[in-house]
Amino acid sequence: MKCVKLKIYPKGYGREIYRVIAVDPKKLTFNDLKAYMIHTFDLDTFSHLYEFVYKAAYVRNNALTDCEDETTMDERVFDSPLPKTFYFHYDFAKDWYFAINIMSSMEEVDLLKSSYKELKSKGEFVEYSGNGWDFK
Repeated sequence: MKCVKLKIYPKGYGREIYRVIAVDPKKLTFNDLKAYMIHTFDLDTFSHLYEFVYKAAYVRNNALTDCEDETTMDERVFDSPLPKTFYFHYDFAKDWYFAINIMSSMEEVDLLKSSYKELKSKGEFVEYSGNGWDFK
């Protein structure tokens, strides 16, 4: 299947901690991407707000909002024109940003029934140890 590769990392820490995933651009929704981010970085969704940020539009807690309309987190990520890098903003008190960098276009990867597959992983994010980013 033809896929797009994404590199996801805490903003400013792209060499210490990151994930590279292949995604199906025809299937991947903001909900899928949020679920992957929460799982792979072991984030607590019960007590923190989150949003996807790109240009003037953002996705906040189950709704994509921009100046013109609202849709749900079930909207496909690649249905909207995206910049090369957009962000997952998590925990508004600590203001953590995870960069989502579109690395390359179409590459053959077997995703089975999923909309994404992890290709490479480095570092581990620890949410609650200190006043900021922490890594194992």
